[in-house]
Amino acid sequence: MGFTLLTVAAGWYAYNTVVHDAPSHIAMTEHRNWAMVTFALLLGISGWEYYLSRRGKGKGWLFTALLVVAAVLLLSTAWHGGELVYRYGLGVMSLPKPEGPGHTHEHGAGHNHGEIPAQNEGTLHEDGHTHSLDATANGEPPHDVEPGGKTPAMDGSGAAHKKAGHTHAPGTTPHQD
Repeated sequence: MGFTLLTVAAGWYAYNTVVHDAPSHIAMTEHRNWAMVTFALLLGISGWEYYLSRRGKGKGWLFTALLVVAAVLLLSTAWHGGELVYRYGLGVMSLPKPEGPGHTHEHGAGHNHGEIPAQNEGTLHEDGHTHSLDATANGEPPHDVEPGGKTPAMDGSGAAHKKAGHTHAPGTTPHQD
C-alpha cells in the first residue's frame, strides 16, 4: 500500500502543477477520477484483508472478485495516464528546436538525425524525391496522389506499377508514380 500512496501523491502533485491546455485538462481530470476510484477500492480491499487476516478467516470469492475489479480499474487508470503522456505530451521535456526555417545546416551523406517519418509523411527515395499525402508548396497534391487525396490503386497482384529506372529498397512498400 506504500507504493500506492506514493503514486497517488505524485499524481496529485502533477495534476496541480503540470502546465496544460483545456483538452488535456479534461483528460487529466478523467485520469484523476479513475485513479481516485481505484485508490479508494484498493484502500478498502487492504482494510478488509487486514481485518480477515487478524481474525484468521479466508478471503473467499467476493474478495477475489474485488481484486479482479481493482485490477481492471488499475489498467484503465494506467491507460488514461499513458494517454496524458503520449497523446497530449504532458509531463515530458520538449525537444530541441531546429536552427531555423528549413533546418538548413550541412550533414554528411546519409545523416538524417535518426528521424522516422510520421504516418502519411514522405520518405526520401534513392533518386532524391519524396512522397506525401500533404499538398506540396504550390498547393497541389504530389505526383503520387490522385484527386481527392487517394493514393493510386494497386493492380491486384499486390505490387504497384514501377516507373522505369525506379527501384525500392528491400522492405519498402512499392507504390505507383
